[in-house]
Amino acid sequence: MRRILFAALSALFVSAHPAAAQNLTPEDVADAYVEGVSLCARAKTAGGGIAQLPENERAQVTDAAPQMRALARAPEGRPVWDVLSARGIVVISEPTDSQCDVTAYGPRVRPVFERVAEALSAAGFTEVATQQDPSAILRAFEHVEGERRVRVLLDGGEPGMPGRMSRFPVLVAFVSAN
Repeated sequence: MRRILFAALSALFVSAHPAAAQNLTPEDVADAYVEGVSLCARAKTAGGGIAQLPENERAQVTDAAPQMRALARAPEGRPVWDVLSARGIVVISEPTDSQCDVTAYGPRVRPVFERVAEALSAAGFTEVATQQDPSAILRAFEHVEGERRVRVLLDGGEPGMPGRMSRFPVLVAFVSAN
């Protein structure tokens, strides 16, 4: 009986904490999130999607499992990618040709957003003001080149923030081009 209970609890922990099941640290997940946002930003800056990135960058992702579509909030038929270094935890979706979203959970939001800010700054993005909301940690960036404007909105929340139901920090990046 004790073994059955332990097995059931272990299975519950693995399903509730896939990062732990994959022996990933919050730092590993943070690295993969920064990587995912950077890939989306490069794809949209170049005028395409993840599939059009050079092979060395495209090799950092793979098609996501069908069940990841719900986590990524992706419309049926649109691309959904797993960032290989944190498969199943950091997911990229492309809900339209002009959008690329990155979703992750686990690491603390503010330090990860700071790392994303550094990566975007190095890629020529500038931080712009955004309307603040007590239920979210928000940061916005943009890159303008000629007529092409790429905008990145980082939206994150920690457990216990108003309106947040997740037991884990949740990080989302919305990358759009026009």
